[in-house]
Amino acid sequence: MPQKIKFSRKLQKRFDRKEVPKSKEAAVLRDSSLSFLAREVAPEKTAALCFLMYLNIPTAKIIDLICDLENGFMSCDDAKKTSILLTGLIRWKEIKCGCKEREKVKEMDRALRELGKTEIADVFMERHGNQTELTSDAFANLG
Repeated sequence: MPQKIKFSRKLQKRFDRKEVPKSKEAAVLRDSSLSFLAREVAPEKTAALCFLMYLNIPTAKIIDLICDLENGFMSCDDAKKTSILLTGLIRWKEIKCGCKEREKVKEMDRALRELGKTEIADVFMERHGNQTELTSDAFANLG
């Protein structure tokens, strides 16, 4: 008869409940927050594409995002640019799924600053420090 393995109470409870520990996602990296961030960044000419490049998303994935546009990226409207950027940001989160949340936040902050969006980066980091999501009013006071 096989020997029974003894676990600590805490570990045994996990096995009993079949609980898998899940990392807590930073509020500023939730899809809803990224949506507001995309709306703020995307409208400027090539800012959406540059932002994705600063996040080190492979060029092939960026090309996949824009290849279906009939008249090219520069001639599409702001809503389409925002949609493309949001899709790219969600793919970035998928690529970074094994990374710690604070590393993702730092990378996002760095990319925003390299893009020249220091005010947006400041709001992003402030909200992260407060553990709150980005909302439409977060960017209302930016010039």
